[in-house]
Amino acid sequence: MKIAFITSVFGQRGNNPARFQRIYDVDYFLFSDRDQKDFNTDWEVINIADYSEIKNLSCNVRKSRYAKFLGWKLLESMGKKYDFIYYCDVHWSPNANINWLEISQNSLNENFTFIQDEHQASHCKKGGIIAECSHIVHCGRDKKENTLKTIKYFQEHYPEINLSSPQYYENTMFGYHPNKLIQSMTEEFWKTYTTANITFRDQPLWNLMLLKYNVKPILTQIRSKFLQTGSYGNHNYT
Repeated sequence: MKIAFITSVFGQRGNNPARFQRIYDVDYFLFSDRDQKDFNTDWEVINIADYSEIKNLSCNVRKSRYAKFLGWKLLESMGKKYDFIYYCDVHWSPNANINWLEISQNSLNENFTFIQDEHQASHCKKGGIIAECSHIVHCGRDKKENTLKTIKYFQEHYPEINLSSPQYYENTMFGYHPNKLIQSMTEEFWKTYTTANITFRDQPLWNLMLLKYNVKPILTQIRSKFLQTGSYGNHNYT
């Protein structure tokens, strides 16, 4: 089984990766608008600043989401195919002492081969997308007007979906087998994320995709399998 870990960072917001222990026969890619020499890290840095899907975007956060959700597509464009792909935010790194092969193989037996954790805030798990949008504003991650536009867009274009549905998952790290369903979901995510007038925060839209497709991720406490090794940087987006 071929496994890859990926991460992504664009711009100079202080988010930085670190050195970490790699696992033999596993690949590690950091997609960025910078080069290997700009980082002190064990990630293999790939500069995709001129990639056609992102070069015309003005927001570095949005640019970083391409590798996050369409990493499988980037890897295929490089002539690489993997059975399982794991993503983590750039200030995290995978724990080399975890049996990633076993986790990946077990996940292939599930109907929806996407590993993810529930949101850590209980009120977001209970209140769903609506609650998370309020949480985003409360934490200073985006402006209220942008979250209101997001809710309005979701209500107009997905009226069948309950935006207060009591489930909510976080995107700090996740893993997946890039089958046709997940490819379709992530491509739909990207199209909406880059064309609709919604928040640049990716969790509301991804959770909407989960509700639309009526699927639930595999829960494996994946956060506990990564190490917070790098610097978190400035996350005051507003």
